[in-house]
Amino acid sequence: METAIQKVQGQLRMVFVALVRATIDTDPGEVFNSFVRSDLTKMSTLAEKIGGDVHDQMLAFEEAVEAETGIISYAASVSMPSRDDLIAKCEPLTDCADDAVEYNRDCDPNDPKKHHFQALADLSTMLGWVVAPNAVKHVKEYNQVIDLECDNILSNFIQLNCDPVHSDYATAIKGFTKQLHDYVVEYHPAGLRWNYLRGAAPEGYHLKKKVKARKDAHPFLDFLEIIDGPIAAYVYHSELLGGHVAKQSLLVFSAFSKEYELITRAAALDKGAANMSRMYVMPVMYEIAEVAAISEEVDREDPFYLHLKVRHVAFHLSR
Repeated sequence: METAIQKVQGQLRMVFVALVRATIDTDPGEVFNSFVRSDLTKMSTLAEKIGGDVHDQMLAFEEAVEAETGIISYAASVSMPSRDDLIAKCEPLTDCADDAVEYNRDCDPNDPKKHHFQALADLSTMLGWVVAPNAVKHVKEYNQVIDLECDNILSNFIQLNCDPVHSDYATAIKGFTKQLHDYVVEYHPAGLRWNYLRGAAPEGYHLKKKVKARKDAHPFLDFLEIIDGPIAAYVYHSELLGGHVAKQSLLVFSAFSKEYELITRAAALDKGAANMSRMYVMPVMYEIAEVAAISEEVDREDPFYLHLKVRHVAFHLSR
């Protein structure tokens, strides 16, 4: 019996960890990367082959894309900040984009690779759709401008020693530009979306379907559904908020797990074994006390103070 209990508890922990930590498939930044990663990899490889300032400019651009990925992920789970705070949050993006643009400013007008620098400078500016008043219009206009610059790269094929690496580079930039345009149109048609993950399960996240218990089912089956369903969902969203809220949610999960253990052990006891039952209740009461203590660690002025009052839910475990 002890081995069976430990085995099921281990399975519960695995489910919990999978629900809370395996968020890569639903991370909005990863969705963005899925659109542009292939062409960005091609651009990076080709720029390295071309070498010189073209490669250096590409390194700055890659950092800008990485910064944009972070902004998209960040925006998905917080409310839109003030204009000043938003600009501050976007500083890593704008700094890297400016670095990429600087290579175009410093380019010799007679350099046969001048359109390489211009195209990537415009593409870096295109990343600014996250703060543009009209995101779709922004990416659409830059899409047209960058296409023209890429055509200019192709028209300079002879001046570039007929090396196909340059035409491939132009094609890769066009591919990235199109993918970025399509991503914004599909996911952010009204501008960068804010706070759309909080309070709603992300795409691909589903609660466990209800299982109809048989009359001879194990007594903890229904309780297992509670842990595997709404409690796991509660912990997931608490992790998005972080801080004391996340800390308390882990204690709530632990309290429910102890309660599950109590139910399982009680099923094997005789009705008259009251002393044994009380012994198993104590760990549950300890966990409940830990849940309640969290709210005492913050001031009433804390914006999440009322969130921490969720501890009252845990008190129902003691009934």
